[in-house]
Amino acid sequence: MIVKIARAYPSMCRWLRGVRKEHAAAAKPVDTFGHQRLRLFYPDSLLAASKVVVTDHLPTPPLEQWGLGSLGMLSSDQAAAITFLDTFFVRSGHVNDEALFFHELVHVVQWRLLGMTRFLLLYAIGLAERGYMDSPLEATAFRLGDTFEAGGDRFDAYDQVAHDTRQLVKNYRSASLANRFIWAVTAIAPRQ
Repeated sequence: MIVKIARAYPSMCRWLRGVRKEHAAAAKPVDTFGHQRLRLFYPDSLLAASKVVVTDHLPTPPLEQWGLGSLGMLSSDQAAAITFLDTFFVRSGHVNDEALFFHELVHVVQWRLLGMTRFLLLYAIGLAERGYMDSPLEATAFRLGDTFEAGGDRFDAYDQVAHDTRQLVKNYRSASLANRFIWAVTAIAPRQ
């Protein structure tokens, strides 16, 4: 799987940059959507810097073309949103779903903390090993999103995502010598 990800990486980066550029004019800051509870969980600076594109059709990474068709990712027909770097795409019928925005902001924070190379590596490995629902980056978003949706006490979602991400990285690196080597190699890749 690592070899396939490494081969696909340049194409992934080009595709991600292209999608963001193509939709830049339609992207609006999260804080312009009126979801007031998000302010209780995320810093205002993140809500202002993170962007949302409302669309009828989610951009879908061409996994088959990249040789990664075996990943257990949701199809664009099943998903309500998808996040790339600091921008997430939301189907027009889900714009008022504050819990969905919360979930996608978890991914924005993960992208921010890990950078493109490490996010793509951990996300792809998680999908390959555990499937979509149980992949570690998604599991964090679902767990924190469930807490948000239940209306529980306020918590610092950014700090919690950072904690969970550090733990995920620690677990990944400690799993094998090969993982430590791969992680070290990703340090020399650009953190776009």
